[in-house]
Amino acid sequence: MSRTKHSFKFQGRSVALWKRGKNWSIWMKIDNKDLKQSLGVDTVHEAVRAAKKLVKAALEGKWEKITVTKSGAGNWSKIGEVISRFKDNQQLLKLADSTVNGYIESLELIVSIGLGIPRSQVADRRLNVLNSETINAWKNAKLSEARGNKKKLDSISESINTRLRSARSIFGKKLEKNNIYRGLKIPNLKEFHDASYMEVVSKENYVLPEQSLLNRIWDSVDTLLEEQPRTWFCFKLCVFTGMRRGEVLAARWRWFEMEDEKLFVHIQVEEDFVPKDKDIRRIQLPTDFLTMLRHQADKRGWPNASNDYIVPKGQQGFRGNKPDKIWFNDKEKDRRGFDGLGRFMKAQGWTRRQKAHELRKIFATQINKVTGIDGAKQVLGHSDLRTTERYAAKPEVPAVEYSYGK
Repeated sequence: MSRTKHSFKFQGRSVALWKRGKNWSIWMKIDNKDLKQSLGVDTVHEAVRAAKKLVKAALEGKWEKITVTKSGAGNWSKIGEVISRFKDNQQLLKLADSTVNGYIESLELIVSIGLGIPRSQVADRRLNVLNSETINAWKNAKLSEARGNKKKLDSISESINTRLRSARSIFGKKLEKNNIYRGLKIPNLKEFHDASYMEVVSKENYVLPEQSLLNRIWDSVDTLLEEQPRTWFCFKLCVFTGMRRGEVLAARWRWFEMEDEKLFVHIQVEEDFVPKDKDIRRIQLPTDFLTMLRHQADKRGWPNASNDYIVPKGQQGFRGNKPDKIWFNDKEKDRRGFDGLGRFMKAQGWTRRQKAHELRKIFATQINKVTGIDGAKQVLGHSDLRTTERYAAKPEVPAVEYSYGK
């Protein structure tokens, strides 16, 4: 079989690449040590890019940490192996449960829909299925749901972008830097990383639901305390703080602070959680809000020391004075109340696609009446004022009355 050679200069050294058959390999010496490795790519452009990473690692004495790949399609690692390794390193990556589950769910849905297979079979598929054919089939299947409705098309396009961005994060720079997949056979995944995002034509300004619907939800929420107390906690935190779902699930009791007789919740970085855009911020609350939450936690024997979760996990090691099955029979593990929140709101007549995130937008509308749009932007943790302007209903729309149990 004939071989093709390509040489280039990198960091003052001559790098030799060889192509035999379909794939390129690197074969050179650094400090009299042979460095040989298949690059698993078939174009010279991709080979040069991969080789530069390897040479840089070798010069730093880290060549042995680079994963050796095989070129045959049947040799690539399975998606399930990657997911397992990703979950095993959650603490190292400092990712919240909701973030990890969101990334994995996105990857599984893309492959499931793109290949037309049950989601339960995705784990056994090889990584080389993450190609343009699978991505395009998934996109087309989702876009067909719009049925010519331009508003729905925009919503689906935005959802596609979110799913694609989340799935790519499983193979992101942070994982590469920490060498999470050492020993696994990972293909180049160029088509997966280069897949284009959908164009979102318009993002409409937020409009509040009917006040009668909101009143029904507000007046019924305390019924959750009997069977779904974690859902009640999630609702209160969303409504009064405007925190994102991941922030609510990561919140500890020590996030509450009193200053000049005012109560604040301080969103911050944790070992298992980093706020979106690393945004650390404080949100002012009604002064009796903490007392209200502690009363319900104490009533159930929930742990509420400074480092405990406000919405308890209820997993092994839970220190409450009642068995988990009594208080956490909500069949929610990682979501810890948010699935129940969606069911509760739908039962009251809610028909919009979003649930928890809509509470954040209702909060944005209320806070905009008090602080103005710039203050709302800061409280919500937005980097772009235009996002806040879409979240908050127009000022002439009456703000929601936060009066419970009238």
